[in-house]
Amino acid sequence: MMARFKFLSYNTEPGVGCGTLLAFQTVLLYLGAFIHIWTVFVALIEGGIIPAVASLIMPLFAEVYWFFAISSTTGTVLNPYSTAVLFFFTGCSCMDSGNILFH
Repeated sequence: MMARFKFLSYNTEPGVGCGTLLAFQTVLLYLGAFIHIWTVFVALIEGGIIPAVASLIMPLFAEVYWFFAISSTTGTVLNPYSTAVLFFFTGCSCMDSGNILFH
């Protein structure tokens, strides 16, 4: 008979961690949708219709590309678009870590 290790089993009872992660996940969902729409508008203004359509169908690559394009144009990452993208990617990293810690 195989022994069960406590650290390998997941806690399936809902608790504070689950509620916190659900709220954080909801915020990230809406923030991601907002940033994607913002990215398409940035692509439309900066590059035209073809980059906007490409940004629409390739969200992750478009956000990274336009992050660097806008940051190099403005000369800093302290502009509203780049700050929002950094916050979103940092939040996604924290969300993944939270899933591992609280689940």
